[in-house]
Amino acid sequence: SNGSITVNVNPNISGLIYSINDSDQISNTFNNLKAGVYHIVVKDTNCQTAPLVVNLNPYPVVSPILYSTTAINDLVFPNPFSTSVQIQFNQEQSDKLYINIFNDRGQLIRRFFNGQFVERGRYVVYWDGTGEGGTPLSNGVYIYSIVEGTKMIKTGKLVLMK
Repeated sequence: SNGSITVNVNPNISGLIYSINDSDQISNTFNNLKAGVYHIVVKDTNCQTAPLVVNLNPYPVVSPILYSTTAINDLVFPNPFSTSVQIQFNQEQSDKLYINIFNDRGQLIRRFFNGQFVERGRYVVYWDGTGEGGTPLSNGVYIYSIVEGTKMIKTGKLVLMK
């Protein structure tokens, strides 16, 4: 099935141009995309760029972002969410990365990277409110954790409201 990718950046930045596979547009949403790898670039008025690589299979999972942290800060957006949420963060050093999502009882319900070695850089994880097997989850508060090697670097709450 076809999917879509929405690129959310700092809402205080205006005049951005979004490019997917070298085709420019003003909208931050790319629709009717087949599963595959897409190269997306976000350009601002100063010609600063933010290249992303997104694997749409069948929805975006992970994309590294190489961009100045002054423009795009760590954030979880939107929160609360109804269809998907993105967790943006900096990986401070090349190391194993674990991103886990837990329910309100502390049970692990979804994981990303799962100890995969990743390079230092900026990343965003998209979560669509489903468990490991793709089962839709109910409304509620979920906790995410980001672990770099053996060091917990961030935790936070995610609110799913369909």
